[in-house]
Amino acid sequence: MGHQLSDEYLTRLASFAAVHPTAHAFLKRVELEGPAQGLWLSTAVNAHLYKQAAFLAYLKLKNPELQPPCLVISPRFNQQIASHTSDQSERLFPKRFDKVVMNHSGFAAKWAVRLPQGVTELTVGAPAAFFDELYTTISNC
Repeated sequence: MGHQLSDEYLTRLASFAAVHPTAHAFLKRVELEGPAQGLWLSTAVNAHLYKQAAFLAYLKLKNPELQPPCLVISPRFNQQIASHTSDQSERLFPKRFDKVVMNHSGFAAKWAVRLPQGVTELTVGAPAAFFDELYTTISNC
């Protein structure tokens, strides 16, 4: 599968470069390196992240023009997923995802904020090492 990236998503992603550089670098890595691991994005305003035919996560670029910007990551898809895929978010959530956050003290340091229904907001305090481990974890799901 190849990425399906909308102009609106690409515009939001570009604005994230200045306000949330670690999240921007992670999303660009998924875009550029992900296909080699079977990862692909389908976007409108935000993104659904897939590994081959498995939906893994919903990624929302929140407040790129406002403060505080954050990357919202959720096991719940927005509206619908690609027709040839299935919801396999349990491959990442909550166990693997929470382990990565805790490996970098995200909840304790409060750069990872848990919201209802397994949703997590990742603020600008999220370190590059967290996103590197998250990428590796997703690649191995």
